Amino acid sequence: MLFSQLLEKLQKTNSKKQTTKETSTLPIKTENEKKSNQMQPKTKESTNPKKQIKRALNDINKAIQSNNENGELYLEKAEILIQAGKYKQARQTVNQYPKKGDDQELSNRAKNLLHRIQQLQQEISNNKYTTFIEDLRKTAQKYQQKLSNPSNPEGVYPELNVTQFVREEARQARTNELPKLSHELIEKTIDAGYHSPWLLHDKAVSVSMMGRQNEALRLLDELKKESKGEKLLNSIEKKTVELKNGQKQIQLKSKIYLAKQSALMAINYGVKEKFLPESKNISPKTNIKSLVFKQARAS
Repeated sequence: MLFSQLLEKLQKTNSKKQTTKETSTLPIKTENEKKSNQMQPKTKESTNPKKQIKRALNDINKAIQSNNENGELYLEKAEILIQAGKYKQARQTVNQYPKKGDDQELSNRAKNLLHRIQQLQQEISNNKYTTFIEDLRKTAQKYQQKLSNPSNPEGVYPELNVTQFVREEARQARTNELPKLSHELIEKTIDAGYHSPWLLHDKAVSVSMMGRQNEALRLLDELKKESKGEKLLNSIEKKTVELKNGQKQIQLKSKIYLAKQSALMAINYGVKEKFLPESKNISPKTNIKSLVFKQARAS
């Protein structure tokens, strides 16, 4: 194959260099030989896998332009794209290679490449999901909370399942008077690429419980303009009315939630809480933020 040797070089670039010297079988180098080796210039390209891959792609693209009927060239290009982690492009390249007659060997190679690409993409997806769920668990632990186990026996993680799982956990956090935890779970989910109008709705609810009514109203207003579902629109309207009519009560509750969350986080970091009052002793005049800062300075 035209680019097989280059691919071998690319695969070996990331392997560890052998550091032990087998003095019993290798001749001892003279001082002049050592100096000569040290003076040999190493180009950046020879030590940079990305540049090697870029050059390989440039070379094979030129070869394809010269002979675009050669199906083997397309599959060689797909191999290089796989090395570069460009699986979507690799799949497209395999699917567009010119098929001639009954070349079973080339056809089998194309099928193997597609199967390999699918496996690599699934592995990346699974790893991404596992890392994401672990991040959510660590976030919950800060507030002395535990997430339930998401059920996915088939190992497939569709967006719908993820958003439903997070919404349930965020709702439970709000029920436990931990709106900041709810907000963090939702934000991490959105940042991970999982999107849902209901997630944005729940984010607004979490923000409102934290005493940020103006921000919550803005989020709901923006969501209302983009949403079409009757159930979601009704919920947006109901929440908007609640926020506008219950400002004082919301502000008092947000102080209680802040005190509770701060106390739980103090426990998580092994800090003995001294200044935060119990919920029953918090009034509209209580300056919880000041007490939280006082606790932070004392820690």
